[in-house]
Amino acid sequence: MILYAIYDKKAEYYLMPFFAESEIQAKRIVINSAMPDIDCSLYRFSQDFRLDKLAVLNPNNGKIHSDVTTVAEVQSLLMAYQSTNGDDICEEV
Repeated sequence: MILYAIYDKKAEYYLMPFFAESEIQAKRIVINSAMPDIDCSLYRFSQDFRLDKLAVLNPNNGKIHSDVTTVAEVQSLLMAYQSTNGDDICEEV
């Protein structure tokens, strides 16, 4: 399992972290969180947020390996999703 979180670049803090099986799944979670509601901060201020990978959890021994890396800018994810109607978006972005 991989631990991800949205980083708010303006406020300089991470939103509530979440687990996903893969980067593709994490991107889908972010897109699904932002797209249904135009009043959502992720949608309205998408340029202020990025998706970061924080760590990898080994489910066999419970150890967490820190690995902080940027996966994608939220604005780029949403723009790519809208331009392709969602077709294979997570593979291309």
